[in-house]
This record gives sequence, C-alpha cells and structure tokens, in this order.
Amino acid sequence: MRLKPIILISMTVLAMLTVVLWLFGDQWVKRIIERKIAGVENLAYDSLDIDIASKSISFRGLTYTPAETSIRAKKVSVENIEIYQWLISNKPVVERIEVDSMEMTHWSIPDTSGMNFNFKIHDLESQLLIKELSISQAFFEMIESDSVVRVETSLELVAEDMYLDNMTQPEDLLNHLTSFTATDLKFLTYDGLYHYGTNEVNYTAGNHKIIADSTFIHCVYDKYELGHLIGHEKTWLSLEVDSICIITDNLRKSLTEYKSSYLTLYDANLQVFRDKRLPFNPLQRPKLLCEQLADSSLSLGLDSILFVNTNITYEEFAKEGDGPGMVSFNNLNGYLSNLYSFQHNRAIPPHLVVTSDLYDVAKLYTDISFASAPGGKTLVKAKLEPMDLRAINQMLKYVAFIEVEQGYTDGLDLEFTYDQIQSKGTMHFYYDGLKIDFLRKKSAETGGWLNELKGFIVNTFVVQSSNTPQSGNFRVGQISFEREIERSMYTYWWKSALSGIKSSTGIPTLRREIDQN
Repeated sequence: MRLKPIILISMTVLAMLTVVLWLFGDQWVKRIIERKIAGVENLAYDSLDIDIASKSISFRGLTYTPAETSIRAKKVSVENIEIYQWLISNKPVVERIEVDSMEMTHWSIPDTSGMNFNFKIHDLESQLLIKELSISQAFFEMIESDSVVRVETSLELVAEDMYLDNMTQPEDLLNHLTSFTATDLKFLTYDGLYHYGTNEVNYTAGNHKIIADSTFIHCVYDKYELGHLIGHEKTWLSLEVDSICIITDNLRKSLTEYKSSYLTLYDANLQVFRDKRLPFNPLQRPKLLCEQLADSSLSLGLDSILFVNTNITYEEFAKEGDGPGMVSFNNLNGYLSNLYSFQHNRAIPPHLVVTSDLYDVAKLYTDISFASAPGGKTLVKAKLEPMDLRAINQMLKYVAFIEVEQGYTDGLDLEFTYDQIQSKGTMHFYYDGLKIDFLRKKSAETGGWLNELKGFIVNTFVVQSSNTPQSGNFRVGQISFEREIERSMYTYWWKSALSGIKSSTGIPTLRREIDQN
C-alpha cells in the first residue's frame, strides 16, 4: 500500500517534467545549438531559425571567412539533422543541406599541379556527416598574384555521404559528387586577352562522363586589333567546340590533376590569324612539345584526345600583301595519345594521327611520333592524295605573291625527323604540268612586264614542270631545315616541308621571297 503514493508521486513528477520539457525543452536545446554555432570561428549570419520539431536549421545571409577565403550564401537550409546525437556525441548527421545563391572568393595562389586551393576547414570541431548536399546559383571568384579570374556559373550540384572534419580539404569533396550541372559557365580574365566558357557542363557519377556543350575561347580583341595593341606579331585565335566529352573514373584527379582516360572534341572550329605587317618579336622562345611537357609545372595526364569532325583555318597577312592568305584543314579526325607532363614519368611519348581534307579537295594523312624527352627526335610522316594545285593559290597569291596557273599532283609523300636543332628527310612530290605566275604585291593580281619576265624565266629554265616516274627524271626532294629558335613548332614543320617542295620543283631562287613573307 505504501508503494501507491510513491508511484503516484513519481508519475506526477514525471508528468510535470514532461510538461516542462514540452514547454521549455525546445528553448533549452535551441540555446545549446546557438552556443555551438556561435563557437564556430569566422562564421556570421543575419538570422538563424532553429525548428526542433522538424529537426531543421536555416541561415539567412550566411558568411564564412576562413583564411584567404570568403564564402557568402543568401540562404542555407539544414534539413533533418540528428540534434540529440549532435548534442551527445558531437558527431552530427545531416540528411540534406541546401545552399542557395552562393558566392566564393579565394585569394591564395592555387597549387601549380592543379586546382588545389590549399585551405582546410579548421573551424569545424566536430565530425559532420552530410548525406546529401545541394548547391544552386553559385558564383566563384579567384584572385591569384596580381591577376583576377572570375568564374561565373549557375550551378546545380548534388553530393552524397560527405564526412567533414578539421582536416577536410575542398578537393576531397569531389569524390562525393554524384551529379552537377553548370550552365552559362564563363571564365573571365580581367587582365588577359581571352575569355573562356561553355554553355552547359554535366556530370553523373554513374556513367563516368563530364560533358561540356558549346565551349568557346574568344579573344577580347578583333584579329586585326590584337597585334597593334601589343606592338608586335601575336597569334590570334578563336575556338568553338560543339561538345566535349571527358571519360574519367576519378573526378578529383580529372579536375585537380587534369588526368583522364579520354577527352573527345566533337565538331570543333579553330581559327588562327597572324598579321606579319607588324614587327616580329625576336626575343620569344617558343618550345617544342617535348620541352613544354618536360618544363611544365602543371600536372597533365591524358591517355588520348580524340578529334571528331574538326575544322582548322589559318590566315596570314604578309608584309606587303593585299589581304590574308588562307589554308584550311576540314573534317579533321584522329587522336593525340599519351599527353603526359613530367610528373607522371610516362615512358611512352605522345603520338598524333589525324586525317583531314586540305582545302576540301584532297585527303591529307598525318602521323607524328613525338620525342619522349628534350634532345630526342620526332618522326613526321604525311601523305597527300591527288589534287589540283591551283587550290593552294588561296595562300600562295597573298603570302608568296605567286600563283599556280596550272598543275596537278598525283600525290605527295614525306618523311622527316627533327630535334631542337634541325630537320632531315625526303619528299616524293608527284606532279605534272606545273606553271606559275608572279603577282603584283599590292593587288595580288597578274600583270607588269617584270613579273611577266620573271614568270617566263622561271617556267622555262628553273621550274621542273613535271616530276613523275614516267618522265624519266623524277626528283626526290630533300628536306633539310635549321630550326629558328624564335619561331613556333608549326613554323618548323611548315618550313621543313617547304624545303622539300623547293627541292622537288627546283625553285631555290624563290627562297628569299617566300621566307621573307
């Protein structure tokens, strides 16, 4: 009987405690959570809303400023957080975090091996598990040295099962991304010459693909303005790619170390222009590919770059020309394999194999086995199918001020090796009925008694009009050219091939005229 009052009293006290906890417990828990949040250094916010019943926390006007970084968000919603587990074990589990309208500015210089920002989340004292993270409408700004790079995009991002503690680095989070979509992505270099961007980038962890649609590289200035602004010759280019597909089994390595299995360019259009009326900069020292890979501080590792239906147009305005000469390589397909910088210690050298349509009239096959290290030799092989030689007037008449009046080639084969000093090889140039005219430099048109005289002498006494096995005097062209260290690798290729053409046709007297322009 004595137990009855005790039980009654206990139940009454328990009921009263329940009522008190129901009335005042939420406020007590809220104050503990507020103190925990207030203890996070460098964290500020305009308002904080804690709903114990729905296990949610909402920030408005949140700012987080760890060393050299500023992160601002209009709204951050933390949904279904295990509050009591957080209070007891200091290891909270969050079902979902939504971040809306985020801006991030970073002032530190990135690691040269990739996009590593070199800061940790030092202020996070507990170990946090986020089952799902969603970020929308994100803007990034990165400031390095004296330059400013702004990355702008509308970003939709989902990550799962992310563990965060005070040792977590931002790039660690890439391993937990399940999908992201970045639309209207733009890289703006305020002190640079080019803008980069893409219409949309998509990634889904399940298919191991990063797909970028409508990617571009655009110069800030018109092709005729760029060189005048700098004060000397400067290559101007414009690149547009319909689609880029990157196959990767490790997103972190692809984005921070630029390492992927395959990168495919679909329907790329590249335009290149040089204005040679401007002074040439003799102090420049462009590098060969093996030198670039050996000296690069950037970690690069691509098993293969695939080209699908690429078009390349090169224009050049000669010193005294009436307009730019042009050469085009259309419907280019092929691959560049083993593109690795020195950090990867790859023994297999890069290898380029492509086919293209020269001026849309003849198929050109190119095979280049690059040197594996500076000082080694690169092997170049090329084959051109039959074509009417008048097609090349689009370049010759504006650059060399000569024109092929008639002529046909049954094909061209060349093979040469080159190193950092010179190139050596042979060319088999099969042609028939070759006749050339000299043009006025100002108008790129025929006429003038001196040009007529030069044309008569060259066609009669200098140029070998036919070079076929049937003619009985087939001439094998000798490729020999000493590298001009102030000129690019592409000039090295072109002038090596040009030496073979001059040797095959017998027009050494045109060397000064062509080389000058």
